[in-house]
Amino acid sequence: MAKIPFTFRFDETCHAKIRKIAQKEKRSMSNLIEYLCWKEIEAQEEKYGEIVLTDEDFSQE
Repeated sequence: MAKIPFTFRFDETCHAKIRKIAQKEKRSMSNLIEYLCWKEIEAQEEKYGEIVLTDEDFSQE
């Protein structure tokens, strides 16, 4: 699956802590953030059921 560039803003403290965790785990910040997103998606799906996507969900905003 293609990787989509996405820009967002972090609180300064959150950014510093994410950077520190990524360094400790020898990951890039992007890789760590993607991993954390997938963990949350899995938790949401376990709690509420599968998140079903359609072609429309993949269209550009």
